[in-house]
Amino acid sequence: MKRYCYIWLENYHLQLLCYRRPELKGAPLAVYDARQQVVECNAAAEGQGVKVGMRVKEAASLLTSLGLFEVPERGEAELMELGRKLLTVSPGVALFEERDLVVELASAAHLFGGEEKMVAEIHAIMAAPGFGGRTGVAVSPSGAHLTAPLGTPPPPALVR
Repeated sequence: MKRYCYIWLENYHLQLLCYRRPELKGAPLAVYDARQQVVECNAAAEGQGVKVGMRVKEAASLLTSLGLFEVPERGEAELMELGRKLLTVSPGVALFEERDLVVELASAAHLFGGEEKMVAEIHAIMAAPGFGGRTGVAVSPSGAHLTAPLGTPPPPALVR
């Protein structure tokens, strides 16, 4: 029976921004939308009181060192590159909802000693270029999608 691993890239826009501009890693950051509301912020910003849904002016006044950025352009090229790297663990890799990935597990899990070890390898491959996300495993891509927000978090070193 086929099984799928859904990779939910938490704070996708922040991860994309830090991938494109590595010097920003570790600094308090927030991404805002056209309504001038914070849609994502990292742990450094949250620790200083910045929250998702906060107005940009309020966030900036709360933390003067906050790096504020508009939602970046879609990162399809970066996701395709990550997908190509994931092809080293499975022949079945696909983009899902323009910002997440799905990996088919059953065809190669035995090569890694089981699903858990294969998912750990997926996390390692994502970590190399600086991405991290939660993973969910199920018998269908949609089922894996539903479990990902509750699923396996990235290793602690990757949590942003």
